Amino acid sequence: MSPARPVRLSKSRVIAWRQCPRRLWLEAYRPDLRVVTEAMQRGFDHGHDIGAAARALYPGGVLVDPPTLGEALRQTTMLLAYRGDLTLFEATFRHAGVLVRADLLFRTDGSCRMVEVKGASAVKPYHVEDAAVQAWVVRGAGVPLERVGLMLPVWRPDAAGVDDPPQFDEIDVTAQVDELIGQVPGWVGACGAVLAGDEPDRAVSPACAAPFSCPFVAHCSSA
Repeated sequence: MSPARPVRLSKSRVIAWRQCPRRLWLEAYRPDLRVVTEAMQRGFDHGHDIGAAARALYPGGVLVDPPTLGEALRQTTMLLAYRGDLTLFEATFRHAGVLVRADLLFRTDGSCRMVEVKGASAVKPYHVEDAAVQAWVVRGAGVPLERVGLMLPVWRPDAAGVDDPPQFDEIDVTAQVDELIGQVPGWVGACGAVLAGDEPDRAVSPACAAPFSCPFVAHCSSA
């Protein structure tokens, strides 16, 4: 049985549910069963490096990175209360029980734009789902979010060396997000139903590797 304690939903957990309800349940209640392969860790490290490279493009930005998520929520609210333009990294929001952290949030002349940084070379469907969850929460938290973008790394042929930081292309996905965002409350409700029950019974399949390699494959294979 799942524990009685409430479980915090996040963007990553909603996307985990999109891949597999059992993965969501295990992420919430049995994280000890995760097996992170070297390939998975390289992917995590790559994403971290790409995020840091994107932030470096905006030296005046403010990183929201206090010790706790509660403090991150309060710091984000405090920073947004200031008038004028600003750039925030990891701005933190909660709406309807779902917590998200925006990679890049820009406010210019009162208009807000959110950009999620991805390590892929092309926009994939789950990137837009990811951005839709983020936008639903950010707007629900009261931010007048007008544009949503994805930032992807590009290593130009004329780069000085292979170790140079990537350049980036930003792709506006506002229209795609707005088409999808109406589905997000249903996704969140479905996540709540999964977390309120027992571990789902889901056999190992090719979906365990798409769009991500699931760290619970060994557990599900042995169950």
